[in-house]
Amino acid sequence: MNVALIGKTGSGKSTLAKFLADLFGLTIINSDIQRDYIRDKQDGWEKVRDAIAVGAYVQGGLIEKIWRYKLDKAESQNYVIDHLPSVEALRVFESYHKLDKVFLLDVSDKIADKRVIERAREENVLTQLASRKEIFAEKFPKLQLILGDRIIVIDAEKDTTSIRDDVMKELSVFSRERGEKQSQKN
Repeated sequence: MNVALIGKTGSGKSTLAKFLADLFGLTIINSDIQRDYIRDKQDGWEKVRDAIAVGAYVQGGLIEKIWRYKLDKAESQNYVIDHLPSVEALRVFESYHKLDKVFLLDVSDKIADKRVIERAREENVLTQLASRKEIFAEKFPKLQLILGDRIIVIDAEKDTTSIRDDVMKELSVFSRERGEKQSQKN
């Protein structure tokens, strides 16, 4: 099973990704793939480092290289993506694996900002938050066009347990449908 979580910074993607990874044995793909790319000094790593330092978006060709680098050396076939930044990343992922479910964790700016500020580890959190909002506002409509009705909207303003319950309901429907298709094949 391969699941993607999309949403604003502070929508709860990382919390949900960890829950799903633990429950289903999925490998998490998150923004650490960029740090790994930098650490391993892959082609263009300096540009990736510089973009991350100011909270900017890593440009298309490099995004593709980063995702290919991650997936080429990965042993897993089952992922939860806690970071689907662009159409380029989606296309690379789907050239390796089928994306089964996409959840949009929908949350207001006010609540997302509050969550991010409460857990802030860096002094320039407001600058980075503003930059990430711009990136999401720019990139999400393009992802939405490609993903269309594959996006399942989850109200992420609820408590963590309710969000998990909503996602699990959708995943149980998926599991049933997949099981039915398998039995029809046999």
